[in-house]
Amino acid sequence: MGKNALGEAHPPGPTSAKMAQKQTAPKRFMFRTKYPNLWVHVQALYSSAMRLCLIGYGNVGYGFVRVLLRHGSWLRERFEFSPKIVAVHDLRRGTVLSPLGLDLMVLAKAWEENRDLLELGESPSGLDAFSVIKESNADVVLELTPTDLTTGEPAASHIRTALSLGKHVVTTNKGPVALFGKELLALAQEKRVHFRFEGTVMAGTP
Repeated sequence: MGKNALGEAHPPGPTSAKMAQKQTAPKRFMFRTKYPNLWVHVQALYSSAMRLCLIGYGNVGYGFVRVLLRHGSWLRERFEFSPKIVAVHDLRRGTVLSPLGLDLMVLAKAWEENRDLLELGESPSGLDAFSVIKESNADVVLELTPTDLTTGEPAASHIRTALSLGKHVVTTNKGPVALFGKELLALAQEKRVHFRFEGTVMAGTP
């Protein structure tokens, strides 16, 4: 509490109050206050109980799992975001389904040791990507298969399937976006879900 020219105590002014609030407010509150419009979009796409399905578990998928492991506490604190990976499908590594969420450390270690994903759970064998998208309880499908710029497949069909089922889609795959971007965005709008695409340009370059 400050003092006036006569030495009398007086309550802190507006500036002091704001500074005190800024110092004590949680980071997520500050984020909401500073970027209210962005926070609305974040809430629209993300939920604290978001369930994720990975279609493709190569370098990108493994990198994503490592990001969740490394920054999980920050995501919870900043965005109240605690995602769970409930399904993973990869042509080479197999498939695993876990409605309650997979252990990320175990999932990462399986990639590092080149183990079959079937060893991580009691998933039915022989499931293809479309079956995994349909049967998993995922809210969001991450399409991370290799890019085909000639046909956009099989990624384009994976994305169409997920969007048609009312699941959000995030992809690093450039083929479907380049060839069918307008169609897929229109389908997402029709189903009232999000279709997001992001990735590093020339990601395959050594």
